[in-house]
Amino acid sequence: MTALDRPLALTRHALSIDSQRLVYVTAGDPSAAPLMLVHGWTCHKLVWRNVFAALAERFYLIAPDLLGHGESDAPPNGDYRIAAQARRVLKLADQLGLARFALMGHSMGGLISLYIGAVLAPKRLTHLIDVAGIVSGRAAPRLIWLNGALVLLPLLFPPYLEFQRLSMERYPRLGKFGFRVWFADMDALPYEAWAEDRHYATRPDARMARWRAALATLSTDISAHLHKISAPTLILFGARDGAVSVREGALAAARIRQSRFLLFEGCGHFPMLEQPERFIKAISDFLCA
Repeated sequence: MTALDRPLALTRHALSIDSQRLVYVTAGDPSAAPLMLVHGWTCHKLVWRNVFAALAERFYLIAPDLLGHGESDAPPNGDYRIAAQARRVLKLADQLGLARFALMGHSMGGLISLYIGAVLAPKRLTHLIDVAGIVSGRAAPRLIWLNGALVLLPLLFPPYLEFQRLSMERYPRLGKFGFRVWFADMDALPYEAWAEDRHYATRPDARMARWRAALATLSTDISAHLHKISAPTLILFGARDGAVSVREGALAAARIRQSRFLLFEGCGHFPMLEQPERFIKAISDFLCA
């Protein structure tokens, strides 16, 4: 049995931050080196399932559902700005007594992590890992047109969301079409393996939260602040990312002093799911160097 084949041993928690309920999971020994994991837009805490399976014996892993995502509250008028989400991550770290910790974020979570490292708390980070993170507020045009429509339509016509959810379950080809911008090869991942991800991505009560979070992500340009990041930083992108251009990764690498840029060939926007063994080795080597 490899590390990735081990069953997940996660502990689920909930807490209130700014009068809003946030859910998070932990794994590993709380006395071990802490690693906070921040998911991306429309995702949830278990997008890191392969990381939990592989690294729980060496690190104390913490993965929240951001406000508006997963099992956390999704108030329609909530504050989904990148700065607000970043502050909630830091408040969770405070609640857990983490003075310093390693931080890894994916996509929108990469932007949130970079914001923490550059603006809010540079000295609190021991390591920073940016996985396919947006830097300048520019996502790939086809992501904006395709997924923008899938998010906007349920706002304008709420019954469409249930049609969308049922269609993806009954007709896998339709589901794959809607999500193909995220993966280099939709057939490399069994459709049933990411049913939970589809469920949270189309959560009915989070329609407005998804829209506001998307607008927040696309209106935040962190590039002018990246030089303030002092933590050693790993920037990891898939060469066939259809959601965030690899130019965003190159921009981050050019402006962060202690940075290393890794590009995974034949990989899309989710290297932790598409190439898990290679992904785990890369982040393990970085964190343990």
